[in-house]
Amino acid sequence: MDQDSEAAMVMSQHLLVAADRYNLERLKLICEDNLCKYVQMSTVGTILTLAEQHGFYGLRKACLQFLMSGNNLKAAIQTDGFDYLANSCPYLSSKSCSSPSSLSADLSLEDNNGTVYWR
Repeated sequence: MDQDSEAAMVMSQHLLVAADRYNLERLKLICEDNLCKYVQMSTVGTILTLAEQHGFYGLRKACLQFLMSGNNLKAAIQTDGFDYLANSCPYLSSKSCSSPSSLSADLSLEDNNGTVYWR
């Protein structure tokens, strides 16, 4: 990711947190949608941490879908962002994130909108 993209992603993260704090629902949706475009191997851990800490379900869904496709989960576990996720969200055990099948076993798609929730 180049510096401009990284700066835009960080700005979107901060703006999303501020929009959440001040209950600006439309801005939250715009920021979540924008951050979904930045979900990749090097960013998925930190973006998922943000989604988990603040309850951004659309962003969480995008991250989990990325992790569950192909060999992304195995590769993502090796990144610093995933270490940050494990330290920031201890309820996400390394066991539940060890394989796509165990990850999907800890998920429930109960919402009519397809929102992903941890069991």
